[in-house]
Amino acid sequence: MILNKRAACATLLSQDHAEQKYAEAAKAAVEACAEDTADQTCFICMDGADSGEGLVRMCACRGHSGIAHVSCLVRQAQVMVQEGLVNEEDNLVPRLKRWWICRLYKQNYRGAAATALGWACWKTYVGRPEGDHLRNIAMQILADSMCDDASGRLAILETILNRLESEGEKLYVRGQIATCYTRLERHEECLALRRANYEARSASMSQGGKLQLTIDYGESLTTQREPEAVDFSRELVARTKREFGEDSAVTERCLMMYGRALFRATKCTPEDLIEAEAIVTDVAQKYRRRLGPAHPSTQITEAGACTIRSKIAFNGVLDELVSEARTRGVSGLMLW
Repeated sequence: MILNKRAACATLLSQDHAEQKYAEAAKAAVEACAEDTADQTCFICMDGADSGEGLVRMCACRGHSGIAHVSCLVRQAQVMVQEGLVNEEDNLVPRLKRWWICRLYKQNYRGAAATALGWACWKTYVGRPEGDHLRNIAMQILADSMCDDASGRLAILETILNRLESEGEKLYVRGQIATCYTRLERHEECLALRRANYEARSASMSQGGKLQLTIDYGESLTTQREPEAVDFSRELVARTKREFGEDSAVTERCLMMYGRALFRATKCTPEDLIEAEAIVTDVAQKYRRRLGPAHPSTQITEAGACTIRSKIAFNGVLDELVSEARTRGVSGLMLW
């Protein structure tokens, strides 16, 4: 079984497979963005879709600035990293960020475009020697981009984990593996792994690292409807508000977790639902203003607010409605 998994992962990470997956991902990204990018031009080369390659909207940028050819984004990242290699820079990470962060407004790439960039990154550096630092980072960038392929991402993350020596890096990758477990509905394994990570926090870790492990653990408690989820997330919201402020991304994430905990609590009261609806609606409005209505975070959060309002209005009937939505693959409701 282990040999079969290793062989499957080796095939997944091969040069030929990377070429094929990049072509497929770039085509899928263009098709997904076709309506939004009609009659637009690439902000990098200033050519339109009639150049022979379709366009994508790759991040949260608005208007013309958020539209580009995938090949232009790829070439931009390749040139950025190559300059660092030529200059023999010790730290290439700031340059490598061009593979997953837009240079205009510093927003992460998303959706099909992010996946295309992930495969392009791996395709670019897969030929470097085994153990090469740049190749290792490219593998992690690929794994980070594979949000719609939990099984494939899990196989890559397990490969990455097996070569790591730093305990801090292991904690980070195990956290990502736990996310894959959630996507694959292996929730008990996810909770066990996140609990182990949470308990493994050490004084030598950065505050940000410890906070990330705490948030991950709280989200698993919420998903599994653990009795302590509401109190745990409420205390975490109070902490992040003190340390980061009301409108920080960290606080917003914790507020969403708290809203879900209230909604999913075994003994959920009408007052809990009203509080949850107010929290999630407020975060959804912030996402809509900052990220735009088409951003996945906006859509999922608005779907969550709608689900809570439905439970308030139709309490006793909602479980049946949510069950039906899940069978139809309504992802926004799946998270609630």
